Amino acid sequence: MITRTVVFPMSPTENQKDSLLQTSNLYTQAYTFCLEVAWNTKNLSAVKVHQETYKKLKISLGLKSQYLCSARNRAVETVKAMRGLEKKGKNNRFLGDPRWKEQERKVLFHISRLQSKGTKSAKRTLKKVSGRLRRFKKDCDYVVAKGLISSFLPGDTIVLEKLTNIKQRCGQKRNAGKKHRIKMGRWSFKRLENAIKNYAELGGIYIEYVEPHYTSQMCSKCGVILKSNRKSQSCYSCSCGLKLNADLNASRNISTKWRIANGNALGLSVNQPIVADYN
Repeated sequence: MITRTVVFPMSPTENQKDSLLQTSNLYTQAYTFCLEVAWNTKNLSAVKVHQETYKKLKISLGLKSQYLCSARNRAVETVKAMRGLEKKGKNNRFLGDPRWKEQERKVLFHISRLQSKGTKSAKRTLKKVSGRLRRFKKDCDYVVAKGLISSFLPGDTIVLEKLTNIKQRCGQKRNAGKKHRIKMGRWSFKRLENAIKNYAELGGIYIEYVEPHYTSQMCSKCGVILKSNRKSQSCYSCSCGLKLNADLNASRNISTKWRIANGNALGLSVNQPIVADYN
């Protein structure tokens, strides 16, 4: 069964807006609390979480029963899904096929040779090859997005970085070398983001965003921020002893930022990110 989220216009009064916002905030608090309880509960069941949370939340938040039950059920489903992924060894999973980059490199080399020739025949071939490359990269993005969404349940949340104007900010000469600028120019992050959003809508999954500042420079273990800790594009090493794939370290920081922003500074164990390893 496919679940779709339908967006329709509303014209609430100011009082209604305040009520909706207040209810949303209270629901988030209830879900966060239930999530903490569920994560620390052995032999997890909705009944156990209900016994530990319902009366406390009813008194402290005053939400109606259906909201509390919904938050409880969503929290239990989330934790069960995470534990299932742990058993299957799917945590800290990198998406994408390493062979894609080699295929792209070969096509780009072919394109550069055609561009250097400059003949009419070369230009016709160049047009075909360029179109083939765009279709290939689009297909790769959708494969990554589909693989990502398959690990989530309806009601779960995927957190992405806000990458608006990232090419302009990080692709300037004073901020990056030539190779990095070229890579940024070819990065299809917006298409990948749209693919994730499309699949998420079909699966009833939420998409939220955090600011990207220092996610790649901050240690996900001790919190120190040092640019020098990012040893390379793929290696992160901190004096506290953490040695980790740089993208995985950044994904853990993204997770932590979102949980703090939602009033959950402790939250789940931060070993669950899934990283899209394709640019």
